[in-house]
Amino acid sequence: MNLAEALDYYVRPHTFPLAIKLLNVTAEIPADARLPLRDLGFKSTICQAIGIARRTGWKIALREDDMSCPFSLIVFGLAKSVSYYEEGRACLGMYAETLEAAQLSEAKTPKFKYGQYKGLIVSPIFKAGDMKPDLYLVFGNSAQTMRLTAAALYKTGGRIESSSSARIDCADEIVQTQLSRNCHYVLPCYGDRMFGLTSDDEMIFTIPYEKAEEIVEGLQGTYKNGIRYPIPVFMRNEVNLPEQYNKLMNILEDE
Repeated sequence: MNLAEALDYYVRPHTFPLAIKLLNVTAEIPADARLPLRDLGFKSTICQAIGIARRTGWKIALREDDMSCPFSLIVFGLAKSVSYYEEGRACLGMYAETLEAAQLSEAKTPKFKYGQYKGLIVSPIFKAGDMKPDLYLVFGNSAQTMRLTAAALYKTGGRIESSSSARIDCADEIVQTQLSRNCHYVLPCYGDRMFGLTSDDEMIFTIPYEKAEEIVEGLQGTYKNGIRYPIPVFMRNEVNLPEQYNKLMNILEDE
């Protein structure tokens, strides 16, 4: 059973799980990938591209020219950082009360080095083909995310560690996972909810490419041990019925 099959059977996400590939050169963009500026007629945020791919089944490629979010350009290393960003001025007054707090938020955001990558591809796993992704994203509710967390820890034990600043969740999803090579659960950010249309009941679980088989085995093993989704409910008890129901039952038993 491959990852896509295991996710469909054991987790049942309501949107397509995604494969993410970071591009070393733009020549790696496959012919069947849609470029937002060229093919869709607008520049896109990363969370928009993810939202489109997981709902429509399209493969989306993003280069610097396709991206509309300046924060994503900086944290993905597609544009040089500038003092206005690093001083926290783009965060101040919206997410931070003071310049010091804003600077700390920007400094703590996971980032790629400038020029490290040239873009990325966001593809439903079933459409990835021969593409070797760097990581996978699975959107689901908190119970589905819990299910994946249990699977990720099945062989190793321990805990899944994640952090959030309520903003720039593309860095938490992709940059953090690429740098750490660990699974993470991610709190969708404010922009993802506005522009990517992520629902209030959704979270994201990230899986490095090399951990896919471990996740499959973890889903299978925990399933056999009774950890499942949908979550089983305890129903092995006799319910208390209304008085008139009990009276009817007494009559039936007397008859």
